[in-house]
Amino acid sequence: APTFARPFHEMNGFWYRNWQVTKANVTDYKAAHARYVKILRTAMPTVLISWSPNFRDHSGMPIEQWYPGDAVVDCIAPDYYNDVATHWTVAAWNAAADDVDPLGNPLGPEAWRQFALKHGKPLCFPETGLKPSGGGTDHPQWIAAFNAWLNLHANPTRWHLGEPIPAEAAGTVLYSIYFNVPHEGQNGFTIHGRGANPKSEKVFRSLTWGRKP
Repeated sequence: APTFARPFHEMNGFWYRNWQVTKANVTDYKAAHARYVKILRTAMPTVLISWSPNFRDHSGMPIEQWYPGDAVVDCIAPDYYNDVATHWTVAAWNAAADDVDPLGNPLGPEAWRQFALKHGKPLCFPETGLKPSGGGTDHPQWIAAFNAWLNLHANPTRWHLGEPIPAEAAGTVLYSIYFNVPHEGQNGFTIHGRGANPKSEKVFRSLTWGRKP
């Protein structure tokens, strides 16, 4: 099976101080990313690099200024959570799917997909799910809306391990991983038998994943 690595994940946030990208260090960040990717590819020639920013930017820069470059990225892979209260219904999620921030940085999954298409890359979601914030987290309609969008853009292209990702896979979703673990004392992320979100768990278990309608 393919191995995906995601160096310096959520680098455009402010919570990982050791690899936070800023206006002052953006050149060093891009050089470090390229160096690390070279090391990974030398050690594991078939490895695929998931470039994994937080879906909401905190760097204060347009994304093209801190994107490390197509040569050192195989998959555009934002971490994406439901921490925007107005997006908790299907209609609201759909309306916000192509949102961008004031600097033009992608916010919604469709905006991220368009960025991936622009760079000829597929899309991945290494972390996604409910988030304990605001008025609680049990939002089954958010789960359903995201699932429908994922299935609509699921990747149908196949290739052999070690071969470059085909151009036809650009803008399609290769994988999505639900963050189904307690985190920093919060159980609100989870959707399993002892989780905090039973309605979302029921919907999640009923859905078909990775198939186009």
